[in-house]
Amino acid sequence: MTAFSDKNFKASDYSTFRPQYQDTWFRDILEYHSRIAENKTAIEDKSSKVLDIGCGPGEATIPLIKYFNDITSIDLSAVMINQLKENMRRYQDENPDLKFNGFVSRSEDVSEFIDDNSIDLVTAAECVHWFDIEAWF
Repeated sequence: MTAFSDKNFKASDYSTFRPQYQDTWFRDILEYHSRIAENKTAIEDKSSKVLDIGCGPGEATIPLIKYFNDITSIDLSAVMINQLKENMRRYQDENPDLKFNGFVSRSEDVSEFIDDNSIDLVTAAECVHWFDIEAWF
């Protein structure tokens, strides 16, 4: 993780050149979420809250805007979070109902800024290898 956290790391290049996730991946997540959600209306009106862990500059976070209006994203790297915030500005202007927060945090420390039972869906796209698995669970 040291390369991604280095203040000279070019997160904008990473954001530009990293492959994007397929729409089918997001549809599968949404389909699963809608099956288990207690309040189907929350799915239809985008009021469910999502937490994207290991968000990087937003490869999974940004497409989630199509489905959710309340998104919190965390990453170990301040450089990545800063790039995500820059990437999100345009979408926040286009989506006035969008609530977005980005934090520098380990996945294991998420309870420091997320209230218990306040998140409807958690995503972690290709980042679990950075987790302290025992502490996470």
